[in-house]
Amino acid sequence: MVSVRFSESYTYSEFNLPKSEAQIVGDSKNEIKISISKLSEFFLNGRPIEKMDLINYIAAEVKVEESPTVILEVDSESKFGDFFEITNALKEKSIENVQIATRR
Repeated sequence: MVSVRFSESYTYSEFNLPKSEAQIVGDSKNEIKISISKLSEFFLNGRPIEKMDLINYIAAEVKVEESPTVILEVDSESKFGDFFEITNALKEKSIENVQIATRR
């Protein structure tokens, strides 16, 4: 499942999020926030992390049975390859509840 979530503020870096008119879908206590900047910088829950460490974290630490909600905050100028690698890691782990952060 992919849904859209609006994001109003940024805690660590200014992201140029894509615009959307869609509403926020769902909410979860078990959220994982993954951010990708236009400079290929990666963040896990607001903290910098190397891309391979993030991919390894998804593979080893994310528990499917806990039904996490993954919020992807991806700068609209980021490389598609970065986005693809992260979403591919989520797919391989069978994480289905993925929301894409946008701005209004």
